[in-house]
Amino acid sequence: MLNPVSSTVLTVFYILSALVLTISLAVIAFLLVRLNTRLEELSQKVEPLLVKTEHVLSVADEKLTTIGGKAEVILSQGEEVAASVHDRVERTAAVVHRTVNTPLIQVNSVAAGLARGWNTFRNLQTRPEVADAATVVHVPAPSAPIAASSGNGNGNGAATYRSDRMDVAHLSDPEPRNPSRAAASTGREVH
Repeated sequence: MLNPVSSTVLTVFYILSALVLTISLAVIAFLLVRLNTRLEELSQKVEPLLVKTEHVLSVADEKLTTIGGKAEVILSQGEEVAASVHDRVERTAAVVHRTVNTPLIQVNSVAAGLARGWNTFRNLQTRPEVADAATVVHVPAPSAPIAASSGNGNGNGAATYRSDRMDVAHLSDPEPRNPSRAAASTGREVH
């Protein structure tokens, strides 16, 4: 057992502790009631803002849905236009190739052949006469056959080929213009 003084001190301590706890509970209850009223006031102010925000979000959703639909239509139309333009460009290029390039290549080949023929004709006309048709003059050519061509390289155009040796007598006219050559080739004398 405790002495009377200790037991009195202990009783006073318990009473004071209980009193402090009761006051603390009363203060906490008062603060909770005050906080609850403040939250109700703020809730009443926030409610209209929430309604306005909800309305703005619904309008924005409608606008985005409309814009998304229009953008999809525009993209699909753009794809169709691009495909159509690509197809037309390909067809136009094919038509241009058929109607312009092929005839130009053919005309170029014919012109190259005519130019080669004209040069050969001029060379035959300006070459000095061979003294005797029976005489064959050999002109050595390069060791390998030479192929010269003019044209576009795909078989259209004029081409000439040279063999290892060229006989000048074979390149002359079949009918000699010089009467002495004609006599020599036929064995008759001309006066």
